[in-house]
Amino acid sequence: MNNRVFLLTYNDAVGPREEVRELIDSLDFVTNWITWSQNAFFLVTATEVTARKISDALEQLKSKEGARFFVSHVDEDSDGWLPRVIWKFLKEPTAISDEQQQGK
Repeated sequence: MNNRVFLLTYNDAVGPREEVRELIDSLDFVTNWITWSQNAFFLVTATEVTARKISDALEQLKSKEGARFFVSHVDEDSDGWLPRVIWKFLKEPTAISDEQQQGK
């Protein structure tokens, strides 16, 4: 399976992190995710998924007053200070089903 990775960031007006996580878990095209901060998730999807598709699926967040979020494809040209586990995930994004098949 070929994968893409998107970065989803959002402000506090979107709501509690647990609520955002539950919404992400409900999206059938998000096959895995990882997070390192309170208001950001890296989302693994199939290659045909677009930032617009993710944004549209987050429609219920848009109805909250003052809510803001940003979705962007994360390509190979990324840099920053993140834990090694995050960089490994970004270099080799896998779907949860792929991890289970590999016995992880």
